[in-house]
Amino acid sequence: TQSFPNVSYQWANGWFAGLDNGVGYNFSKNPALHYGLRLTADMGRQSGDSTALRGMGDVDAKPELGGFVTYATADGLAFTGSVRWGSGQGSNGTVVDLGVAYSVALAPQWRLGAKLGATLVDRQYMQSYFGVDAQQAARSGYALYTPDAGVRDTRLGLSLTYAINPRTFVTAAVSGSTLGDGAKNSPITRSSNANAAVLALTYAF
Repeated sequence: TQSFPNVSYQWANGWFAGLDNGVGYNFSKNPALHYGLRLTADMGRQSGDSTALRGMGDVDAKPELGGFVTYATADGLAFTGSVRWGSGQGSNGTVVDLGVAYSVALAPQWRLGAKLGATLVDRQYMQSYFGVDAQQAARSGYALYTPDAGVRDTRLGLSLTYAINPRTFVTAAVSGSTLGDGAKNSPITRSSNANAAVLALTYAF
């Protein structure tokens, strides 16, 4: 269980900065289409985070350079895509996020949303987070494991938002994710499924 603030800001000239979407620039002036470049962070992994990671060593946090695109239709659909470079042990991992979302007004103050997403990664990323090399095998006791590039995970989420006023919103959301075969079959993986619930208060200024 975690509680934390999440602040983001967008300038009229296209620049934006936030805790979840990094620092970047949106080249588009079309409100339905956003595309640009951004700098985010791969937060890494510490061997002390879990007993399953003992002997695996740390993956240090690193900056990631990437691009993004979002297209929203008039009927509530939104398609998103992004690519990030620089993650993982050798700072050479590539991550691609794809998603589709749908939002519909149930009443003047209520809105229902649904999201489906998938994350695809290359071999460097998979090796950093799910692989076991010779040194790690010697320290941890795990067998050698070299996963291929592929789907890291897929996700499905539902949300319900209530507008207290035009600037203040309360959102309740639930989501579930499942790992792809390369990640699921790793000897360090303890569960291939994860579920989460979020309660958020948003104020726009």
